[in-house]
Amino acid sequence: MDGSHSKEGRLEIFHSGIWGSVCDDSFGHTDAIVACRQLGFRCLSNVQVYTEGGFTTSKIWMDNVSCNGQESYLKSCSFGGWGKHDCSTGENVGIRCYGGCAGDLWLVGGNIEGRLHIYHSGSWGTICDDSFGSQEALVVCKQLLLWTQNYRTTIVQFYTTGHGNGTIWLDDVACNGNENRIADCAHRGWNVHNCGHSEDVSVRCYGSYSSDEGT
Repeated sequence: MDGSHSKEGRLEIFHSGIWGSVCDDSFGHTDAIVACRQLGFRCLSNVQVYTEGGFTTSKIWMDNVSCNGQESYLKSCSFGGWGKHDCSTGENVGIRCYGGCAGDLWLVGGNIEGRLHIYHSGSWGTICDDSFGSQEALVVCKQLLLWTQNYRTTIVQFYTTGHGNGTIWLDDVACNGNENRIADCAHRGWNVHNCGHSEDVSVRCYGSYSSDEGT
């Protein structure tokens, strides 16, 4: 998703080596729940659907999507077939995902890279770059399901971008690489830090999809 904040944007799906959009025909609340779930929002409080026109994508992959709400992946829902549609790029669907579970992560700004945010005590906040390294970035990529049988991360990178907002939730994070969630790594404690938002850390998870998996 590519939107004005970390929980909204134009919905895209990866198929046959290409990212493409989803048409808004018949796309509704239940379909958005499945998309948000695949994007890592396990504890949703609300979803919204809107049309995001004016952006040209190389492909429109899905049209007339119809989910029952129990699916884990958007591709498991009924739709007209890959690349079969009667839509223009002015009918690209956008979604907003509200809520989160404790310890959930989000990369603000992209699907596989961006400023790292974590959900705690009902709000999203950032993680300081102090002591943050490749082991910590690896755990982030694993938690974001960017290290699975369908997407294999081959390179992880971390860098400082700053410009975040809200609470700085974690500082001096130290992982051994075997953890599945960044909150399970050692750290100073929630909201215990000596950082400013200029030290907000970002992560890149480089790799490739082995099947039609991504949104």
